[in-house]
Amino acid sequence: MNYNSKFAHGLMFHRFSNSKKNNYIPGSLIKKDLEDIIKYVGKNRILTPQKWLDRLTKNKLNKDNLCITFDDGLKSQYKIALPVLNKYKIKAFWFIHTGIFSKIYDKNEIFTYLIFKKFKKFQIFFKKFLNYSKFDKSLFQSKRFKSFFKKYSKQYKYYSKSEIQYRFIRDFVFLRKEFDIIMTKFFLNNKINIKKYEQNTWMKKNDIINLSKNGHIIGMHSFSHPFRISNISKFNQNKEYKKSFKDLKSICKKNIMSMSHPMNSYNNYILKLLSKMGIVCGFKADNKINMKSKKFYEHLKIPREDAIFILKKIKKHAKK
Repeated sequence: MNYNSKFAHGLMFHRFSNSKKNNYIPGSLIKKDLEDIIKYVGKNRILTPQKWLDRLTKNKLNKDNLCITFDDGLKSQYKIALPVLNKYKIKAFWFIHTGIFSKIYDKNEIFTYLIFKKFKKFQIFFKKFLNYSKFDKSLFQSKRFKSFFKKYSKQYKYYSKSEIQYRFIRDFVFLRKEFDIIMTKFFLNNKINIKKYEQNTWMKKNDIINLSKNGHIIGMHSFSHPFRISNISKFNQNKEYKKSFKDLKSICKKNIMSMSHPMNSYNNYILKLLSKMGIVCGFKADNKINMKSKKFYEHLKIPREDAIFILKKIKKHAKK
């Protein structure tokens, strides 16, 4: 099998599970999946974060160069993926939203976990949620939703229609705090207390320190992980990244030089802000390259391929 690419890019990882039986969330990987991906893309093509940054700053990255990245600072990455990296002597980028160290949690991560753990099917949850929130279903006929659905279903083919509808409600209908309150009350109404899951979902400071000391590179993923950071005020965009930068520098005792855009959301102001902060490497959450666009902070818009799509390629080849 050959893994072909037209440009240097990152391999993007999120959730991991101990086994397929506990694979409650679509897109979760197990140890074997990570090993299969490493073998498929070729271990020798995977650069250490240090080599990646060095080649990037010298404009010497080529189409054979890859790097491994982890978003969100999840404990499952540390417990399940890290031993595999150690086995193959691979180092990676780890992008952390530092609100977790101030008990400001990305509750969406817990919500997603509980939806698939506590309900037999997503459709069962979604029907109950629509009834509980008294959501106006006519919004699903709006131009905004239709445009969102077309774009989202094309990019994430493994999501069902109801899962995309849920993400539309989450990202565009309610304010973040409003949505968190509604979902928290919804789960309480179903006798589920989300606070039980806050402490064990993300890595601790000592985990981050250990990674940093052992050759991995820690980078920013904002402070509170907004759904659409490009839509919040410039004041709050500054606050999100400067707080995250300060937190990680204090934890790692190193300069912070890399980041990934939460929810693939950014704008020109954010790119300028990151550049002024000394960030030399920023990753997107897609592998699209617009050859017609003007070169504008390209080092902060480096493409990544989702590990899920790579795994699908592996399985497709295996069937031939």
